[in-house]
Amino acid sequence: MVIKKVLSVKRFKAGYEIREEVVDSSDMGAPDLTMKSAYNIHGDYIGDPRTAHFLCVKKGIMPIKSKKTHCVCSMGYSHKDGKWHGWSHRAISGFKVGSRVGEDSVIVQRHAGKRGFPVGHVCESMVEAKQMAKVFAGEVS
Repeated sequence: MVIKKVLSVKRFKAGYEIREEVVDSSDMGAPDLTMKSAYNIHGDYIGDPRTAHFLCVKKGIMPIKSKKTHCVCSMGYSHKDGKWHGWSHRAISGFKVGSRVGEDSVIVQRHAGKRGFPVGHVCESMVEAKQMAKVFAGEVS
């Protein structure tokens, strides 16, 4: 979808904004739509306003994209619980120093050379916690 016009912007202290936008939906054979969408402080898409409120206000997460080429934020750090979180529309999980990879985790390394972590692995740094959140976001999407 292509955004034709931004009608209004409301910024929140939690570090996100809600934009009311006119979206071109002619490719679907429909008239233009007016919708509200949430973006982080860098202008990256978070999702709908309810999702942004949950992530930013309730969880204290500052959403970011897991890869520069992605269109949607799917990970971020929470100042409330000191964890890196990864998510999709299906699930969310947080990681910090001491987090252990369980047998049922989606971040388990399934194939040689894959970017996951072995069962029983214990996170040893916040850099590694960020990587675990990134892998989780990629696997659960």
